[in-house]
Amino acid sequence: MSLEKILLVHTRFEQPAYRAADIPPYTVPEIVFAGRSNVGKSSMLNKLANQKSLARVSSVPGKTVSVNFYRCDRPGDFRLVDLPGYGYAKAARTDKAKWSSLVESYLIGRPVTMAVQLVDGRRPLTEDDEHMLHYFSEQQIPFIIAMTKMDKMKSTEQAARKNAFPAETGADAAHIIPFSARTGMGVAELTAAIAAALPDAEQKES
Repeated sequence: MSLEKILLVHTRFEQPAYRAADIPPYTVPEIVFAGRSNVGKSSMLNKLANQKSLARVSSVPGKTVSVNFYRCDRPGDFRLVDLPGYGYAKAARTDKAKWSSLVESYLIGRPVTMAVQLVDGRRPLTEDDEHMLHYFSEQQIPFIIAMTKMDKMKSTEQAARKNAFPAETGADAAHIIPFSARTGMGVAELTAAIAAALPDAEQKES
């Protein structure tokens, strides 16, 4: 499948889920995006979809507690699922509890096709990042680690962080993608990873 065909230009916002009861039934493959607040999930989704305002951005970090579903009609038929950002220090305890309950309601027993775990490329994984990766491994959900905000580093710093990340994360270098929504770094690689994860996308398109 060509990268041009998988670029998500046919993506639309489908619905938010603020409660477990709002979560739509599983009907098509789903690619999940997870990461802490302000790590760049909305920017990544907008870049992948080649749209400026597909992903909804809250003006208050860590305040919006919803799982957002985006439908990709071509190629094939699948969803991008944006989990609410975690780890915002000023979030109220009740908001954190709501986030945890909602995410668990979505993930438990869900046959997720692949997860994209976003991590600030300038820093080591947080405890919450490690928890999410452990969960994906435990549930046997294939995952890619996207190192975001790479454009905020000089080239020498980028190289150092790329070299350090496999040891810091315990993940194979092939499963780590340096990414920048501003420069486009990693868009082709992440697009290819999504294309490879989608089952029988070529057959469905034809």
